[in-house]
Amino acid sequence: MLKAAMAVVSMDDTVPDVLPRCPYHDEIVMFNSAKDTFNSQEGLLDFQEFSLRHDIISKQKAVATFELIYHDDVKMVLSGLSRMTHVVKDSYYLYKNVFKSDNWSVAANSISAEKPAKLAMKGYLTWNQVKSLRAEGKYEEAGAALITGLFSEQLESHGNVEWNSLPYEPAQAGEEVAGAYAGLIFAIDETENYDDL
Repeated sequence: MLKAAMAVVSMDDTVPDVLPRCPYHDEIVMFNSAKDTFNSQEGLLDFQEFSLRHDIISKQKAVATFELIYHDDVKMVLSGLSRMTHVVKDSYYLYKNVFKSDNWSVAANSISAEKPAKLAMKGYLTWNQVKSLRAEGKYEEAGAALITGLFSEQLESHGNVEWNSLPYEPAQAGEEVAGAYAGLIFAIDETENYDDL
């Protein structure tokens, strides 16, 4: 018994993580960094808005899936179904909007404007820098360096899609105070107030 306890204490370096890390996590971080850098450098406003809203919908989908799989009661299942319904509806409108964007043609023109030989030389020189950053564990910087090395020209912003406002965009004057008072009223007598106070 004592030997088993000593073995558990001595093997603290070999104990696996409680939540094992995705083997592709570093590549995902690098890809997301490269994508965000490309969108901001090329001035693709619609793609930036799409990416932001897609991340929000992905988190909502994860919550809905969790509620459906690990439910405690029927209320949680119904909440998960409702949330998943909203995710499907929001995803439909999100993709419908981004396919109407002129950013597709701007991105295609930006990529095709580079001559293949010049792009190959830039790629070779950039890849050495990216490899060294990856060896140091700087995956976000590696993704950004990949795009800035390949596409060094900064373009003006483009976007033709009208996006709905996000729930956390800057509040108007008095909106935070009105929300605080509405929350206080709800906490006291459970009546919801949507008036502009």
